[in-house]
Amino acid sequence: MSEAEVISACENVRRDFNWLVLSDPKVLQGALTVLAAMIAASTALYIALKIYPIQKQKDKDLQIQAETRSVYAETIAVLGAYFGLVCRKVNYLESNSEELKLAWTSVIHQQGVVRLYASEAVNTRVNGFVKSMRMFKEVKLNDALRKDDPQKWKTDRAEALKNCKAARKAMVSVMRSDLHQLPVTDEFHDSVED
Repeated sequence: MSEAEVISACENVRRDFNWLVLSDPKVLQGALTVLAAMIAASTALYIALKIYPIQKQKDKDLQIQAETRSVYAETIAVLGAYFGLVCRKVNYLESNSEELKLAWTSVIHQQGVVRLYASEAVNTRVNGFVKSMRMFKEVKLNDALRKDDPQKWKTDRAEALKNCKAARKAMVSVMRSDLHQLPVTDEFHDSVED
């Protein structure tokens, strides 16, 4: 392109948009203000229709996750307290104590709360831990076996205690994987302390 053609192109542009130069600055400022308002309104509408529902869903998911975490922590505490009572205090005379009955009521209540929040895998593990604690209590309170065959009673009690600890470990492992949305693997399961 030659220099003469460039100049004529500039002159053509200036002639075509001559009205911009001749127009009042207030009119131009008003037009730009309307354009800016339209862009802002379009952006707000986009956010309201597309982004806001996504954010609300994320907020809801985070609240459910926080509640689930709280329920899991409370479940571990309630079941642990009952397990501690059974391990340390239960003998035949104490098996009907008010403290033990109250702790058992808390366990039953907590199982119901877990059903509201937990996955089927967590519910299964919680129920397994509760069942193993009941079995341990029954073995520990079996006075007939303790008197007739003390060695078998000790072996059965040790096995029931081992089952309780394994059930607790499995329950905590599944709760952790559920909270972090991870698959349960042996490595993950083994990372849970006894």
